Parts: sequence; structure tokens; C-alpha cells
Amino acid sequence: MSTKEQFLRDFNNAFANSDIDYISKFVADDIQWIIKGDDAIIGKSNFTTALKEMKADEPFELSIDNIIIHKNKGIVEGSMSSPDGKTYAFCDSYVFSDTDVPMINKMTSYVISLEKKPVKA
Repeated sequence: MSTKEQFLRDFNNAFANSDIDYISKFVADDIQWIIKGDDAIIGKSNFTTALKEMKADEPFELSIDNIIIHKNKGIVEGSMSSPDGKTYAFCDSYVFSDTDVPMINKMTSYVISLEKKPVKA
């Protein structure tokens, strides 16, 4: 497993555990977080505020299906289940800065609920 691959695994585990301090250490001051279907979050302060608003009292169950690394980019696909039983599939793409320590400049998140919809008659 590459350094960046392990980093993304650890970073996503931190998300599942609402570890805002860990997550914040590895994002650039001018981070751009694009959540498809929602407003973009620009800047580390806004990013941290958004994380605090999303913080859960209990950890989410995380399942990572794929991690793909190519040069200064990475993709993580998987699912997360909340303590209240809701499950979400996600795909996050990352752009890293050109430093020895992985630093995230941009994240784009695609999230869908896997809640079963009632069958229409």
C-alpha cells in the first residue's frame, strides 16, 4: 500500500470518527470542498465549521471499496452507515499539493443515500 493510499484510508477513518483535529491538519488553508448538489466550502475555517456541523456523537461504520492514486490525485469509493442505521455510498476525489506530506487542496464528494424507497404500485 502506498503512502498516499494509507493516508486516504486514515483520512476517511477520521471522517467516520468525526476526528476534526486530524482532518484539519491535512487540508490546505485554501481548501475547496465541493459536495455535489450542495454549496462549495472554501477555506479551512469554513471547512472546519462544516465538519463541526456534521459531527456525529457516535462513529459511522466505514467500508472502503477502492482507493485509486494517480500522481497528485486520489479517489476513494465506499459506504458509511450512521449509528441510526442510514447508509450512504460515496465517492470522494482528492487533489494533493506537491509536498512530501499529503496535503489536500481540493475535495469533490458525491454522496447518495442507500435508503430503500417504497415500491410504487
